[in-house]
Amino acid sequence: MNRDEWNARYASADLVWGAGPNPFVAAELASLPP
Repeated sequence: MNRDEWNARYASADLVWGAGPNPFVAAELASLPP
């Protein structure tokens, strides 16, 4: 992948992976203090 392909792939305003936490990670870390 070159620079132009990378920029085209990530140029959109939409999130690639999502905004919410991973449910597994959230469950594992829920008991820890912030």
